[in-house]
Amino acid sequence: MVKRIAQALALLLFLAARAALAAPTDVAGNWLGTLEVEQTKLRLLFKITKTPEGAWSAALDSLDQGVKDIPVENVKVQDNILHLEVKMLKGIYEGELDSNASKVTGKLMQGGESLPLTLEKTEGPISALNSETLSPADLAASKVAAQRLGGNWSGTLTSGE
Repeated sequence: MVKRIAQALALLLFLAARAALAAPTDVAGNWLGTLEVEQTKLRLLFKITKTPEGAWSAALDSLDQGVKDIPVENVKVQDNILHLEVKMLKGIYEGELDSNASKVTGKLMQGGESLPLTLEKTEGPISALNSETLSPADLAASKVAAQRLGGNWSGTLTSGE
């Protein structure tokens, strides 16, 4: 009798563990991360939703560049790996979800470059106005750069094709 109870408990534990592994990870929400390229920091926001048909859908905002709703054509979650493909930018993000699906550690690959990017699930509204605080030296350098770039610009764009 004790042996049968132990076998039944083992079977229940096995089935519960299998169901937990098979359960799809819910990644719906806003995922914010800061991409660092040399001295430049760009905040990226992936907005992931689930369609009525049950497929994943996403758009990308580059908060510091003022660019919104760049289509993410391919969104996959498999074996705790989040895969996001942004064809317009020729970029792919791939990272591993943590155990409670609140953080993804991965890399953004674009133009032969691979840059580390950690995304964290955020709650509430994200605003481009929530920009990073600059040090007095960085703020002064930004003002000088803006003054140097001010004025009228003209040029000719030649396509390589």
